Amino acid sequence: MDGHLRAISHVVTPVERIDAVPDDEDDNKILECAIAAGSDVIVSGDAHLLRLNTFRNIKIRRPADFLAAFQARAR
Repeated sequence: MDGHLRAISHVVTPVERIDAVPDDEDDNKILECAIAAGSDVIVSGDAHLLRLNTFRNIKIRRPADFLAAFQARAR
């Protein structure tokens, strides 16, 4: 992993198996990591994840929507 990316990353190991996205099982790994990391939001363009809207109080947002909300809070 690149040194700069490592400096801003938090590596997690999921401890729970999730089966919330049966149409795309790989998306469950994203949810597993988000739970392990204690995430507040998942930023994704993936349609399967976006259909969930939230998962265990973790918001799932499109990049443009996340950025707009982030910029609004910074003002």
